[in-house]
Amino acid sequence: MNHHNNIRDLIKNSTEPLLIKNVLTWELLEWDLNRWKNILGKEPLQFRQGLHSYTDRPQFENTTTTLQLSFDEFLSFVDENPDKWLYFDYKYLKEWFTSVNELRKHITWEKLGFPERNVEDSTFWLGSKGAHTPMHIDTYGCNIVAQIYGRKRWILFPPHENLRRTRIPYEESSIYSKINMFSPRGDEFEGVNDCRSIILNPGDVLIVPHRWWHFVENLEIAISINMWVDLPIDDEERVNESIVQMLISQLINSVEPRDRRVIVNPQTPLEGNLMDAICLAELCRKCCKPIEEESKNPTKNVGNISVIEPLSSEQFKEIIAQQRKSPTEMKEICLDNNQKLLQHYLDAILDDDVVSAIKKKISEP
Repeated sequence: MNHHNNIRDLIKNSTEPLLIKNVLTWELLEWDLNRWKNILGKEPLQFRQGLHSYTDRPQFENTTTTLQLSFDEFLSFVDENPDKWLYFDYKYLKEWFTSVNELRKHITWEKLGFPERNVEDSTFWLGSKGAHTPMHIDTYGCNIVAQIYGRKRWILFPPHENLRRTRIPYEESSIYSKINMFSPRGDEFEGVNDCRSIILNPGDVLIVPHRWWHFVENLEIAISINMWVDLPIDDEERVNESIVQMLISQLINSVEPRDRRVIVNPQTPLEGNLMDAICLAELCRKCCKPIEEESKNPTKNVGNISVIEPLSSEQFKEIIAQQRKSPTEMKEICLDNNQKLLQHYLDAILDDDVVSAIKKKISEP
């Protein structure tokens, strides 16, 4: 088995986050901000705008505003507005920068064992200091992240840790945490024992295994490019996601428009229906073998690949302390009582145990 197959198997079978160094040789790793400005030109980019402050809830997509700025305007905005952050995030390169060949020609995942994957499978992330993704789980695949410019902090937890999961705001294949990791209170982690943290530098590659919690924050202006690798478990996950989407789609029609914005992230399609869920469950029952639980990942630190080890309790406390913002800077992102009741109800209906019970029933012969 050659080197590329070895690293491919290691990535797909990993059950712990991995850091891979000194593998990428993409030319764009050498670009400075002036080069990026020249490459991306005047194309208007859609940024999310958030706050550099303590908020009582995470800054989900449905609570942030959007701005259309060129790369040059983005740099000016960052200099002039230190109390705000901007994030051009989760943008598929098959839809963006389609004529920017100088960027696109350098993106290949061959050295990580995936020669069939390229720019068309990749997403682009550009943000200022403080730009972040709320803590969440990706229900499909595993995530390969290449850090291109600047530094980015990742905080990760294994799937079993109780981090107050919610499907609200709904976004297909994302399970969020109610904990605001950008400015945590600090008293929300009782019983949480396994936290990993890593700062990615340009050229670093991070492997995020299936269903690992992660919170991601730019420590300065930063650019990264990632792609998701399909896994056998994805067939089961598609059934779960179909059921969740079906339930959300049926419920959304009975609430006021102002409350729909609380329930669903912007630009999230709601096309699920009962027959989709039934057909997927039937297909899964007929075609998919049960997925056996994997044993503890035996990967050891080898060459330029290393496991990101758990923090000690003191290191974990230090990370949480570093993340806190002063409550005196607090900006309210509040729900009214009806919206809180609605979220509580939906959290119960969309709980993993409920979805699993529905899947089991509709997939029975």
